Amino acid sequence: MKKIISLFIITVLVNSNTNTVNAQVLKLAASVSKEKATQKLMVKMKFIDTVNVVSNYHINVFRKEGNGDWIKITTEPIAKTPVTTSDNVNAKDPSFKRYANFVLRKQNDAKEKNVKGFAGLLLLNDNKMAEYAGCYFEDKNIVTGKTYEYKLTDADKNDADLSRSIKINTALTNQPAVTNLSSAQHQQNILLNWKKEEQHYAYKIYRKNANATAPVLLTVKPMIAASVKGKNNNSFTYIDTGLKAGSIYYYQVAALDVLNNETALSEPLKVVVKDLTLPKTVTGLTNERKKKTFQLTWETVKEKNCSGYNIYRANEGDSTFKKINKQLLAVNTSSFIDSTVTEKKVYNYYVESISNTGITAKSLITMAVMPDVTPPAKPTGVKGTAAPGVTNITWSPNKEADVKGYWVYRSTNKNKDYFNLITEKPITATSFTDSLPVNSKNDYVYSIQAVDDSYNKSEMSDTVIVLLPDVTPPLAIQNVEAQLIEKEVALSWQASADNDVIGYNIFRATDTANTKFEKLNKQPLTQTSFKDKDLSLQGTTIAYYITAIDKSNNVSEPSKPAYLVIAIDTAFMKNAEAVSVSKDATDSSIHITWRSAAQNVSGFIVFRKSNNQENFTAISPLLMGTNFKDETPQPGEVYEYYIRTYFTNNSFKNSVVSK
Repeated sequence: MKKIISLFIITVLVNSNTNTVNAQVLKLAASVSKEKATQKLMVKMKFIDTVNVVSNYHINVFRKEGNGDWIKITTEPIAKTPVTTSDNVNAKDPSFKRYANFVLRKQNDAKEKNVKGFAGLLLLNDNKMAEYAGCYFEDKNIVTGKTYEYKLTDADKNDADLSRSIKINTALTNQPAVTNLSSAQHQQNILLNWKKEEQHYAYKIYRKNANATAPVLLTVKPMIAASVKGKNNNSFTYIDTGLKAGSIYYYQVAALDVLNNETALSEPLKVVVKDLTLPKTVTGLTNERKKKTFQLTWETVKEKNCSGYNIYRANEGDSTFKKINKQLLAVNTSSFIDSTVTEKKVYNYYVESISNTGITAKSLITMAVMPDVTPPAKPTGVKGTAAPGVTNITWSPNKEADVKGYWVYRSTNKNKDYFNLITEKPITATSFTDSLPVNSKNDYVYSIQAVDDSYNKSEMSDTVIVLLPDVTPPLAIQNVEAQLIEKEVALSWQASADNDVIGYNIFRATDTANTKFEKLNKQPLTQTSFKDKDLSLQGTTIAYYITAIDKSNNVSEPSKPAYLVIAIDTAFMKNAEAVSVSKDATDSSIHITWRSAAQNVSGFIVFRKSNNQENFTAISPLLMGTNFKDETPQPGEVYEYYIRTYFTNNSFKNSVVSK
């Protein structure tokens, strides 16, 4: 099987640069050859339109000898042949049909460049098609041995130049043969290279066996001399494939110019085909991570030409593979352990089979991921504090750079099997506040666990125990009793059922409404009884209540009050007498006077009611004297008055009413 590299000549034929006045519009090529019928020499010329392929000009050909004048040698301008669809359908001349197909094509912008390039190749290879396209001319009126200069002009523009001039000697000589033919072998294929010459547009490749008398043409169609972008434009390649090891061949190359003139064959290049058959590649290559190593496994090669294996590895994104085995692995080896890997890296591996002659073949690549498998250190320095309803846990930060955060665990049991995770995701702080029921009395146990970016978890930290402060008050005291014994009040009550109660406080109210309670004891009482000896401020009724206090200073609700009626000495309590009410004629005010024989008096207040009011209201402040002037009476109103006497025991007495 033969393979031809570089099949297009687009870059030679199709040039999108806009022509200017001084630019070369058409490329002119010429060569000397014999006319087949008469064997006379003639000059063949082709005009290459690098933009349109087919000529759009009416062309005159001019010739001159030496320093002589330019002489037009065309009797009429050269132009492309008109063509119609019917001409194309009925055409029997294949050259005309190719020409007509190109002219009548439906243009496609995406494919136009390739179409023009292919048509250009046909023009170079087919002189008849070039003639139809207005791109060909033969000068048969020449003298052998003379040197002529030719140029093309535009017949429609006063014979303005369309090409650069070229000189050609009419002596028939063979063009130089191809030189620098060389070869290289890849597997069982021979790769040929040679030097490109500017006048060549195609090549023919010949091969002769060692025992053959004449070479055989390998290229059914000439190999186009196209430039390949990014390659050395002086190198052209032909691959002769599927050759048998030990065979001897002689290769020769001939070149063609644009007018299909073939050069002489190059000097024969002898090639001895070596046995470079690739060994079979291993199959089924896989990898398995085992802790911090990778174990590669594969199916071994069964062919006899395999002598062993090498293992190659590259980091992800690195195209350079390095051999990691120190010695060649035996041909029956089917596994290899790589223990030289690093965490948090991705590796690519392949296995190289080596033939008995040193030829190598690569297996498919397998990718192996080594994650981070090293957990962080156990957190240290765990401490805890508490406030009502909350605990605050702190710890020392881990030193690992890849620590993602910390998980917090809580339990009411010191056994770590009973811990519950209480953080939804790893927290980055080194403290955590836990909200709990305010009245909780449990011991809470906490432990911290560090986790890294790969979710490797550390050991659980040492535990810390936190007790919430007691904020639950004792129950209210029950069964409070009060008795008057002689001139003392004896109090007793039922002891609190809460085991953390440290004492009791006694409160007493002596005001008439029993709302102004005062604490009687300075320190909490530990007993469940109390004697009240301070009865100097006696009232009609005395009220007592008891509170309990626990060791956390929580105070219970007050007990139900215990009431005690105390007999009061009322002999000194006398109401105001001889209340006199008189009107002052000068200012309409009313003067009220009275007498009082009472003791322990704290003051008097005057009350008034008009005939339009239902109730009496106080109209004076607390008076220490026994008279008062009412300056706010209204004309025509009838008023009633009485005097209220207040005593130091917070009781009072009202006088009779006067109008």
